[in-house]
Amino acid sequence: MSKKRGPNPTDDLIDQALRGLDESGEMIQVIIDGQPESNESRSRDCEPQSHGKEAVARIDVQQFVEKEVYMRLAADFDNFRRRALKERKEWERQGQDKVLRELLDILDNFQRGLDQFKSDDGALATGMRMVFSQVEFLIKSQGLERIPTIGTKFDPAFHEAVARIQDPSKENGSIIEELKCGFRWSDRLLRPASVVVIKNEDA
Repeated sequence: MSKKRGPNPTDDLIDQALRGLDESGEMIQVIIDGQPESNESRSRDCEPQSHGKEAVARIDVQQFVEKEVYMRLAADFDNFRRRALKERKEWERQGQDKVLRELLDILDNFQRGLDQFKSDDGALATGMRMVFSQVEFLIKSQGLERIPTIGTKFDPAFHEAVARIQDPSKENGSIIEELKCGFRWSDRLLRPASVVVIKNEDA
């Protein structure tokens, strides 16, 4: 007759160990399976912040580019404005020069007409001299300066020598006669003076 075997303490220990291993395995699996979800969750949480930084950076770059474009356009416009103003002043000055030169030519002809009169030629000559004086005053009031000639040294920057003569008693290069008066205006030559200059060969 066989004896009934009771519970084996060793088997109980093995069963407990297996159950513990199974439970541990499930916990480990849960942790392992759950780790990617946790990373994805954190990644999803970071995505709005990352997109926000990119958007801010993109806006900053766009604003920088727009500012650079604006500054360049402003500089180009300022240069254009200055150039246009300079050109306009140059055109105005050229127009004024032309008018003044023509007025000087009229004055020259007027002077030649006066030279035909004697000092006592009556009311007509007196009236012409008055008109000539008024025109001459008008020219001077506009800032025109007459270029000195007789008794000064010849200066090619202001004088035009139309004739040269010898005279040992005169200083070489000196001006002895003015054929047409010259003028300068605003520190620039408007018309050179036509003169006769001493040119001694021995000098």
